[in-house]
Amino acid sequence: MTAGFGSPHGVCLLLPSSVRGPCDRHNRHPSSHSAVGPIRVYYACETNVDVERPPTEIAPLARERPVPIFSRKREQEVQSFILKVVNNNCSELEALVEGPRLEGRVRLCVVVLVIPIENGKPVFDRTFAAVTKEFSTSGLSLVVKGARVPEESIIAFRWEREMRFVRAEARHLNPMGAGFHQLGLQLIRMLHASEYPELKSISF
Repeated sequence: MTAGFGSPHGVCLLLPSSVRGPCDRHNRHPSSHSAVGPIRVYYACETNVDVERPPTEIAPLARERPVPIFSRKREQEVQSFILKVVNNNCSELEALVEGPRLEGRVRLCVVVLVIPIENGKPVFDRTFAAVTKEFSTSGLSLVVKGARVPEESIIAFRWEREMRFVRAEARHLNPMGAGFHQLGLQLIRMLHASEYPELKSISF
């Protein structure tokens, strides 16, 4: 008696024990018995490697890994869209359109605190968090929420379990959408916490 059924990865054959299959030399399971005598179960894979399995494993094989018909197409659609987004915001392409910058930029995303300065004094109760977008040797750009940003500020960085402070001046503010703006800052000088005692309590 010979019987068989398909699965996503091949065909399963039930052969009488008298019929030797291509994997008899690899047989690791005892022969199973049925009404017609001992039977052997062979699983023919897509890789052309036959694997002998007992009948108890037939059902799991039939349910193995269904392959969605449209999964590959959906993956390609997502990959195509992400590639367009990345290319549209690529700094190298921006340089080709706008021309080379006088100073190189490094894209780096870190969290900082921005402490506004008004009339020469820090306004600590208006401190807010922001995320950096790009760095240069003399400045950086931040992604901030809202269009009201200070002309002068103290940027607080977390560095090796300590806080470091840099005085900065705003140079440009560009809308990004959904209320977010890119704030360009020129870094003026390092500040020590002793210059403003309140800086000692700044941390995140």
